[in-house]
Amino acid sequence: MDLEKNQIATGDYEAPVITLSLDDDSELDCALIAVFDGVEGYEDIQYGAFLPTEPIEGSEDGELYFFRYQELDDDEVDVQNIETDVEFESVAERFDDLLAEQDVDSFEIQSEE
Repeated sequence: MDLEKNQIATGDYEAPVITLSLDDDSELDCALIAVFDGVEGYEDIQYGAFLPTEPIEGSEDGELYFFRYQELDDDEVDVQNIETDVEFESVAERFDDLLAEQDVDSFEIQSEE
């Protein structure tokens, strides 16, 4: 993946599409738009911000999903649920900080499908 850590994908970036398995056993194709760390209290963990490639009924357009994220060998990735509400809030806050630092107000990216 050629997304730099702690950078949010914008512009002509072609986001890799990752199929996520959700808690209800459904699957959701999402574009990986950010890989970041620096989450207070969870400094040794990387996170991914994922944007669904198709609208989801009952969700706001542009709603993001956050997961623990680790790149493995051979372009494989490991995506795991965030364990607690406290961890999730810390991750969301860190992502909001990245948005502000990089002056990003919308996501318009092409996906690699």
